[in-house]
Amino acid sequence: MKNIVIATDFSNEAYNALFYAVNLFDKVACNFYILNAYLVNKSQILSYAGVDSEDEADLAQTSKDNLNEILHRINLDTRNPKHHFTTHSADKSLLEALSEIFEEVKVDLLVLGNGKKRGLNALFYGNQVIKSIHEIKDCPILVVPEEYDFVPPKHIALATDYKKYFHARILFPLISLAGEWNAEVHLVHIKEEDDLNIRQKGNMVTLKSYLAHLKNNTHVMPNFSNKKEVIETFLEELEIDILVMMHYEHSFFVKLIKEPVIENLSLNAKIPMLIIPCDN
Repeated sequence: MKNIVIATDFSNEAYNALFYAVNLFDKVACNFYILNAYLVNKSQILSYAGVDSEDEADLAQTSKDNLNEILHRINLDTRNPKHHFTTHSADKSLLEALSEIFEEVKVDLLVLGNGKKRGLNALFYGNQVIKSIHEIKDCPILVVPEEYDFVPPKHIALATDYKKYFHARILFPLISLAGEWNAEVHLVHIKEEDDLNIRQKGNMVTLKSYLAHLKNNTHVMPNFSNKKEVIETFLEELEIDILVMMHYEHSFFVKLIKEPVIENLSLNAKIPMLIIPCDN
């Protein structure tokens, strides 16, 4: 049984992320934990449900009522006997509420919606997405862009520099997802050097051995000054459905979000992004 946490601020973007995740794991028995964290801090009460109030009891009731509405809606929209839904309302910050759930349950995936909105009620936008990615060390995160319609993933890309050895546990979310949908895995390497060194070549061989039972391809992309541009070009050319990136201290993903010319890729991605944390 897979345990999946989906954070919601009751926006269309958040529901879209929930709907996408439910369809992505259509073939898998899952417990879905739908979480609303409605407090930023104790000194400034802000509702992610679109209610500005200084009455904490009102916020708590609004959160619970809206979660019940989501529960009713997703059950009507999906009707999958393999899926079980539980709602959680927390008078905490998002990260505090997530930490509490992670202590109670072995969470396999966190799902966040992502959009272009800004403001106090934008739970998933801007720094909240990046902060969650940096703070959560042991759980993969799936970021779903706004208004993204679910399509069965047939092409999944993993961006890698081959500088780190990835063992089976780290690669499991990618391998299991590709296996469930019979998807082709595309390894994309942005060429930052003339040739791979001995360590990189060894890591590439090991990585391909883990993917041997799946359809897979290897691609080398030129090192443009704007790494985001390289990735976007690759995704469009091969019609990639999900982008996978590994998150560790010196990873390509960390380099990418530090590029000064963009806010970051996760805020502008047109397809879902699966971010897998791994040991440094």
